Amino acid sequence: MFDCIGIGRACLDILGIYHRFPKIDEKMKIKRIIIEGGGQTSTALVVLSRLGLKVKFIGRIGKDLAGKFVLEKMKREGIDINDVIWEKETPLAMIFVSRTGKRTILYSSYEKLEPFEIDERIIRKTRIMLFDPQESETLLKNLDRIKSNGIKIVYDAEKKVKGIERIIREVDYFIASSSFIKDYFGNMRVKDGIRKLIKMGGKFVCVTLGEKGSITFYKGKWIHVPAFKVKVVDTTGCGDTYHAGFIYGILKGWDEVRSMKFASYLAGLCAKGLGGREAFYEDLNLI
Repeated sequence: MFDCIGIGRACLDILGIYHRFPKIDEKMKIKRIIIEGGGQTSTALVVLSRLGLKVKFIGRIGKDLAGKFVLEKMKREGIDINDVIWEKETPLAMIFVSRTGKRTILYSSYEKLEPFEIDERIIRKTRIMLFDPQESETLLKNLDRIKSNGIKIVYDAEKKVKGIERIIREVDYFIASSSFIKDYFGNMRVKDGIRKLIKMGGKFVCVTLGEKGSITFYKGKWIHVPAFKVKVVDTTGCGDTYHAGFIYGILKGWDEVRSMKFASYLAGLCAKGLGGREAFYEDLNLI
């Protein structure tokens, strides 16, 4: 039995810290560079596994050296990878991190993905499922069977996708970034965006605001959870880590607000290291 099955993106991250971004045709030395596994769902599962939960990744990975590296990293983290879907190439992300911790990302992705059916025996073996936008159509294809088995669904709403209206209505926890609100509603205030999402049928809607924390409308009142203050090295993976912290809280039986507070704490820890996974090797032992 798994605590969480994550279905979404896994990729190879190449990260470097720079003092200023180079001009065209200019060479510049990078202060530090690392190569690490990445991807929204993959990173969230790493955090959950380090917190002691039993997790499984289902997603696409390339039959190449990058894919071998990414899968080996997940395997070492204790993540079940027995049902990955093989593709020709593994997506890459090049992440340029400034001295302030802000980053610029160039990434590759699959051009066209066909949704796949999840074995119902696998669906029955988990308490909660996490999906990200890469596999939104796979979520829609399997939504009725997931819900008929009573499995809770967390959706990482990073961007607008096909079928998002049904996803908003059907998932149990809709966690959106502030960029999703802008992408979907235009120049609408975050609170107004949350109101609209609830009016569209959203059961629990939370929006992450980066360094400003996160916000939800919960039991008739607005709840704002501040960001956990740390010396920021890199914000890569903070959103993915937030999702992991929220899922951990829900699985522990906490209410949504307490889960948001724990998620904010973990996201802060994430920002202390380069990439979405570095900072947790020591810090999670203290939790």
